[in-house]
Amino acid sequence: MLLASVIVIKNNARFVLIAVVITGILVLTKLYFASGPKPSPVPKQTIINVFPIGNSNMSGTATLEDIAGSGVILLKFPSLSDDNESIVPAYIHEGTCRKMGKLKYTLAVPDAGESETDLDITVDQLKQLAPLTIDLEKSLKDKTVLACGDITR
Repeated sequence: MLLASVIVIKNNARFVLIAVVITGILVLTKLYFASGPKPSPVPKQTIINVFPIGNSNMSGTATLEDIAGSGVILLKFPSLSDDNESIVPAYIHEGTCRKMGKLKYTLAVPDAGESETDLDITVDQLKQLAPLTIDLEKSLKDKTVLACGDITR
């Protein structure tokens, strides 16, 4: 009986030792990964396709992204090249491309097909105002819409 008790104690001691070693490994692993470098957050982008209206061949994209706590809109229109000297204003209007409402924001005029505009609100706040449109017009005087894309929630 004494021999059986010693064997049980030895087996239990091995079990306890194995459990302590495994627990130690798990704790050290958790501490190592918890103190390691944190991955930097990937900026959340929303890309709006802006399509030609009527006979216009103007199309491009509007990328909406938060940078340093405020919304930024990057317009890219390949058809507005360096040799195109016309000023094509860009705007955000309330409503949709089918039924535009009042002007909400004036965007930077694309130069060589690109522009960047900083907003005073975040992209999520802008989307909460939807439906909105991003549109490019023929000129400052001629409000004919050449291209349009809808911003949705």
